[in-house]
Amino acid sequence: MGLVWRNCDISLSKCGSSLDFLFWDATCMPFGNSSIDAIVTDLPFGKKMGTVVDNRILYPKLLREWYRVVKPGGRIVVLTHDKRSWGTLI
Repeated sequence: MGLVWRNCDISLSKCGSSLDFLFWDATCMPFGNSSIDAIVTDLPFGKKMGTVVDNRILYPKLLREWYRVVKPGGRIVVLTHDKRSWGTLI
């Protein structure tokens, strides 16, 4: 599986790589339990998409789903501008 890029004009074929564009709801991912090694994400929610109030509803749903799909000992790396909403979950 490749990476997901939106609005990018990237040609990886020159270096022998390919990229799959896949778009899913991050609160309901099509993966089995404990099937992903790591999740790395930069959450734009609350700045361009939604509000801090929306984040307080969204972030717990995201975290539950990510804990479901990430393998034991796996990693979840999250970047977010809304540190207060995220901080209440950890």
